[in-house]
Amino acid sequence: MSLEPQIMEEVTATAEAAEALEAKREAKREAAKRFTERKAQEKAERIEKASKLVEKLKKENMWDKIGAEYQEFLTKLATATPNSGVASSSTFAKLFGATPKVGDKVTLLQAFERTFKGQSDIDRLIRTKWAQAGIVIKYTQDAKDIFKSVYEITALPQ
Repeated sequence: MSLEPQIMEEVTATAEAAEALEAKREAKREAAKRFTERKAQEKAERIEKASKLVEKLKKENMWDKIGAEYQEFLTKLATATPNSGVASSSTFAKLFGATPKVGDKVTLLQAFERTFKGQSDIDRLIRTKWAQAGIVIKYTQDAKDIFKSVYEITALPQ
């Protein structure tokens, strides 16, 4: 009895499964792209509406009559802020501060105390979100005490 037909069937089935999986992945990529485009459009519309409101308030001399906190809030809404490209930026800011520099360091214990995230969570952020944004972080493990292990920024996006 020859195994060749059986092997060919398995190869064909595997190839078909791989094609189906790739089609699913492509559909997910397209859905993610549409979601990102929709969110960008919504953001642009919010900015436009807020800037029109600010202009109208200034034109009708009502801008000075509202409180400073409201002025600041409306100004922030009306200002297009570029995305930093750092997802989970709040975690990054908690670890390295608002103005990180190459060479900034944080120990694993400090990282946990600041973010309540464990090593695996931080490592996942480094590999996925921060690496995509161009941030390179080096991890140096302490041989005696893991809590003294260090995360160090070695490169930031230009």
